[in-house]
Amino acid sequence: MFHENFSDDVYRYILDSSFKVFKWSTEVTNKMSSYRGKSDLLIGSFLGFGLAGCLFYLHNRIVRQSASEDLQDSTPKPKVPYPESSSEIQVDLHLQQSQIGTPHYGLQDPQFDGCIYFDYNATTPIYREVYEAMMPFLTKCFGNPSSSHIFGKPCKTALLKARRYVAALINAQSAAENAEEIVFTSCGSESDNRAIDIALIYYYNNIKPNLNDLEKNSLPTVITSAVEHPAVLCYLRALQMQGKIKLEVIGVNEDGFVNLAELSSKLSRTTALVTIMHSNNEVGTIQPIRAVGHSIASFNQREKAGVLFHSDAAQSVGKVPIDVQGLGVDLLTIVGHKFGAPKGIAALFIKKGVKASPMLVGGGQEGGLRAGTLFLMI
Repeated sequence: MFHENFSDDVYRYILDSSFKVFKWSTEVTNKMSSYRGKSDLLIGSFLGFGLAGCLFYLHNRIVRQSASEDLQDSTPKPKVPYPESSSEIQVDLHLQQSQIGTPHYGLQDPQFDGCIYFDYNATTPIYREVYEAMMPFLTKCFGNPSSSHIFGKPCKTALLKARRYVAALINAQSAAENAEEIVFTSCGSESDNRAIDIALIYYYNNIKPNLNDLEKNSLPTVITSAVEHPAVLCYLRALQMQGKIKLEVIGVNEDGFVNLAELSSKLSRTTALVTIMHSNNEVGTIQPIRAVGHSIASFNQREKAGVLFHSDAAQSVGKVPIDVQGLGVDLLTIVGHKFGAPKGIAALFIKKGVKASPMLVGGGQEGGLRAGTLFLMI
């Protein structure tokens, strides 16, 4: 139906023109009484034109109104509309894992019809709740969160809300405040790399000055497992080849669990970091992170050391309960596309008290730790 391609302004113009032409034809008729027969024909023609335009306009309005109502009835209402002001930010600090995620299969490519997707460790489809919450930021709410004007403020508010949701999801201490312990990144690899960098800088700034002369001559040690993600293992091996760290790799048993006794025996005052993934991306082994955290905390207290603990929880967050306070981690990697978010969205938890240096220098976003205009799909 061609009328769907016309705007309301066009229809109003047609209707208005019809009545103007009809009025003009009437005036002309009064002046042309000698041509009465022809003027009657003219009046009839313009009257018909005006009536047709009127009906055309009314018909279009009815069709459009009906279509609009049908669309409103069939379109799911967003469960997480973007907030207009900071007063609207209310985050459930007891977010349950069972509340997370309904896969949004409506966007699945027809070529995959009849297929069942099992590879959730690689990535997940975007959850319907996530899709609905994202939509306003692809259209009407397009501002820069760093802008102070009216277009930027609702985006900044929504970003704070998202940050607090992530903090609540892992029970971060700052969840009830401004969630400053959450730094958004582009991917899990970036979060893992930056966690290692933060630990090494922390070691040189806060730990090494308190060591004795013999210890100061040693390279900082990083302890990890043999089954870590390449984002951790490859980066650590690169640092080792550059002569920047001493690397200790702990083996695992037939079930993929790290040897806690061996790990504890490797701890020293020159250890800068222990990094053990929460669950393995290949076989799914969930490591005893709480026990590792307790061992490190006991060592730090006994030896007056400052070993930091990082865990790559990319495969765990959103799937199993994560409590950073209970686990005793200082740094935690979170990856959005592993539990229903788009790719290119991740985060790094940095515990309060861990003084971190900037990952990227520039505009001062992310508390000065990672410059760059933020991706609002977060």
